[in-house]
Amino acid sequence: MAKGPIITAKVRQLIAEVYLQYPKWRAKEIRKEVSKRLVNENPISRPDWPGLSIIQKELVSIRRRNNEMAAESQGLDGPWGTSNLAEYPISPEALPSVLQVWVYVRENMNKPFTIREAQWAGRLYATAKDIATLAKFALRHALNERIMFISGNTLGICYEENLDIFSHITEQEITCERESKIYGVIENDWLGWLRLMVTLNKYGIKEMLLEGYTREEVKQKFEETYQNERVNTVKG
Repeated sequence: MAKGPIITAKVRQLIAEVYLQYPKWRAKEIRKEVSKRLVNENPISRPDWPGLSIIQKELVSIRRRNNEMAAESQGLDGPWGTSNLAEYPISPEALPSVLQVWVYVRENMNKPFTIREAQWAGRLYATAKDIATLAKFALRHALNERIMFISGNTLGICYEENLDIFSHITEQEITCERESKIYGVIENDWLGWLRLMVTLNKYGIKEMLLEGYTREEVKQKFEETYQNERVNTVKG
């Protein structure tokens, strides 16, 4: 009997992310959303994968780890306030920025600002040029921390978040060559570059695949772009 694609750490993280975003959803609803996001990232993914039984099996482990995290975190996902500082300290230098993020989140996102999120805002405050960006960084890293734990991938590295912060700080454009090196795509690995570009949705490659172009046709159209990116990066 043929087996479907292997459940990777990334897929487990995606299942965990959907679970955290929609905790009241049933397995069938989570499966549909996970499949939709996978197809959005890679249009040649099977729209019927992962199957419901896989989602149900993963959710058993995710819910167990989520309960373990709730016990171990000791209130990190509770609301933050300055009254928490004795138990959850934030550096005096970061506190003004954290307070501004607290106000921003309460006013603009209609949600509580958690202790976990405040800690991330305190860690990242020097990387953001404005409060809205700091809020985005802090909330995403807090969510990633939870996703990594309940998906069982506690050593995961979030390259996209790292690059977002780097680009924000330096205002540098990340070329395809640099992305390839950072993401670990080896030199002259065309398919690796293509997968990366589909993931990042660059040059309209995703749209071409959706329209029925073959990988070879995409390669013929964009291989020159790939080579030019490499040459221009070397010259720069």
